[in-house]
Amino acid sequence: MSGVLYHFIPAALVVIALWRLPAAIRSGRAARSLCITIGTLGLALGTGAIKMQLHHAVTGSSVLAKHLLGIASIAFLLDYLYAVHGRGPRGRARPNLPLAAVAAATMTLLFFFALPRDPVPDPNFLLDIHQGEPPVVIYQAIFYAYLGTAMALGAKTFASARRAIPRGIVRAGVTFLTVGCALGALYVAERLPYTVLGTGLAHNPMLDALFDGTVATSILLIIIGLILPPVRGLVRYVRDQHTMWVLHPLWSAVVTEFPNLNLGERRSRLRELFVWGDRTIDVAHNAFAIRDAFLNLGIGAASQDATTDAIMARAALRRHTVDVQISGRSPISQALRAPSSDIRWAKNVARAYNKTSR
Repeated sequence: MSGVLYHFIPAALVVIALWRLPAAIRSGRAARSLCITIGTLGLALGTGAIKMQLHHAVTGSSVLAKHLLGIASIAFLLDYLYAVHGRGPRGRARPNLPLAAVAAATMTLLFFFALPRDPVPDPNFLLDIHQGEPPVVIYQAIFYAYLGTAMALGAKTFASARRAIPRGIVRAGVTFLTVGCALGALYVAERLPYTVLGTGLAHNPMLDALFDGTVATSILLIIIGLILPPVRGLVRYVRDQHTMWVLHPLWSAVVTEFPNLNLGERRSRLRELFVWGDRTIDVAHNAFAIRDAFLNLGIGAASQDATTDAIMARAALRRHTVDVQISGRSPISQALRAPSSDIRWAKNVARAYNKTSR
């Protein structure tokens, strides 16, 4: 579990954040906050993989980096929550980011000017060996106060928002976030006595296992809740790219044969694979181009068989004898199908068309 948590998951989160970054920059506050949340959470978890390098550079710096990145990820998670399910008057400033900045600045000052930073072989023990000393208690109290408050607020607001979301992947993501934030708040409640009482609980294996299990489960649930929307977008992108690949031979043929229909500019099939971003409109455009060409050929209006339509279209295209006349009535107005049905029909016909060419 630790190997996955320290290596694969942080790397995957950073990659997802980088992949979403261009779209997030162009989008609104919610998309930007979600992207920053995923990225900073990945970096926070990734400090475990490079903790010794950071520790050798500045004693205990991996501990500070993990805490500061954790605060940043929590702060932007709340910012994402407010952007999507905000409460209160519009335009009212949300205090979470300024509070996070104050907490982070205070912890940084304490770390460099008050915390004992003795040379230790493992930075994870830097705070443990001084547990109960006032600077350490204050430092941890600030971190856990912000963490606990943010997690409890997040769990409450996500749970409230969940009731208004229809069943589906978004609601599932919000459910994971609700439970993850609740476990985060529970982790703080478990950890506070340990922080206050100090060394008396510092080396209790059962408590350590309880803390580790709670925080690991909380992080994993929050990660699942965060990546479900990006993963849904990735799945939709792959599905649309596959549809574009299937449609391309037939679409290219009708575009070449009927230039006066203005069905679009012909592009290579390979080039289509390297187009990034939302392809939903491109899929619809190509499917409607095939539909309009078929309507002008008199194919597909009555037939419900994709193979028959494909064979008839290939025969007409091979003869090159089709004389398309554009009337004042748009071919689109002749369509009897809903747009989703047209796309599904075009894909089935294109599949059959591709098979007849073999």
